[in-house]
Amino acid sequence: MKIKSIYMPIIIVVIFTVGIMVSKQLGVWKTESSKVPKKIENGEFAGGYDPADIRGSYTLGDIENSFDIKAETIAKAFGVESKNPKGFQVKELEGIYSNSEVEIGTASVRKFVALYLGIPYESDESLTTKGIEILYEENKISEEEKQELLKSAVELAAEHSNNSVDNANNENSEEKIEPLINGNTTVQDVIGYGIELEKIEELVGVDIKDKSQTIRQICQDNSIPFSGVKNNLNEYIK
Repeated sequence: MKIKSIYMPIIIVVIFTVGIMVSKQLGVWKTESSKVPKKIENGEFAGGYDPADIRGSYTLGDIENSFDIKAETIAKAFGVESKNPKGFQVKELEGIYSNSEVEIGTASVRKFVALYLGIPYESDESLTTKGIEILYEENKISEEEKQELLKSAVELAAEHSNNSVDNANNENSEEKIEPLINGNTTVQDVIGYGIELEKIEELVGVDIKDKSQTIRQICQDNSIPFSGVKNNLNEYIK
């Protein structure tokens, strides 16, 4: 039996619509990417979600759903002031702490979640003093671990900002603020601090072609830990 060509568009639409409905019922059809981290395959925590797979595009609500840690708790730990903490994306932390000498970002959230759940996670990333305080008060870390974490801790962005204002208004303060490398610092900025391009390349570990690029972007493009490079450059400037 032949189907007249005039009916073909209608038949195609019907088939497509029915296919979508069936796919949704089976959980196959998805209109957006899934914000669910991969699971740990081996060891004591096998079967649970892996904090190391938290992405910058995840919201605090996504993390709450997967790891059962309140979005408000994470927001408090990183100084996120939002009426809707569940909708806050992890990658936005880099903007909040862009002027901080120590990097706070996605890796810091991974570390906080891992420590909160007691899951081993190797990382030299820093946490905020408030985040460390929360972990300690909720018996997630020991006194010894707390003291070790505080060695590289960062104040909450709001507190850091307030301290900066207080220092700026202190007429008796004659201390000169040294230039610091942060997430927005370009290669040209570093050259302006008095470091030659060859020395920057040596400290970063790669040849640099574009002086307008930020140090952070160069590190990301070459899979180099930004925190280490940043600290080396800051030390050299001092």
